[in-house]
Parts: sequence; structure tokens; C-alpha cells
Amino acid sequence: MCQVFGVSRSGYYNWVQHEPSDRKQSDERLKLEIKVAHIRTRETYGTRRLQTELAENGIIVGRDRLARLRK
Repeated sequence: MCQVFGVSRSGYYNWVQHEPSDRKQSDERLKLEIKVAHIRTRETYGTRRLQTELAENGIIVGRDRLARLRK
């Protein structure tokens, strides 16, 4: 299988065993918070109002990042 994709076996197993980056982990936690806030606000808030809603709960996030994670 590795030969077909042109990847060494050791490279493949290193990739399989690596942990997600801090940013990826942070994004996953933030996605959950966004989903909860979105449901709590009856799914009517856009990124600006959702950003304010999250800030009131102590979660500071930029509008661009918020928009990217909402997709």
C-alpha cells in the first residue's frame, strides 16, 4: 500500500501515531462552543453577534476564525 502512494512505511506509521496539533485541538473545542452558542441563540445569530455572545461567556475569538469554524 505504501509503495502505491510512494510513502515509506516508517513515514506512514509516524503519521498514523502523531497527535493533532494544539491549533487543531483548540479548533475542535471551539467548534463545540460555537455549536452550543448557536443552538442557545435559536440558530439566528451571525458571526458578529455570535462573537459577542461567546465573549460574554469568556471565549475570545476573532470573527474570521469564527466564520471559518462555522462552515
